Amino acid sequence: MPDHLAALLFGPHGIEGLTRIRPDVYSADEELFQALFPPLTADVLSYYLPY
Repeated sequence: MPDHLAALLFGPHGIEGLTRIRPDVYSADEELFQALFPPLTADVLSYYLPY
């Protein structure tokens, strides 16, 4: 899991998608990890806020 921590925290897949991609990544409490690490569709730098 430490190798995939960045993908879990900042990746677009969340814990559910990461578990599908990497079978060695799994969670004991699936519901809790889905709430803590949801899929991210955008980050702060990917859009522009006009003033």
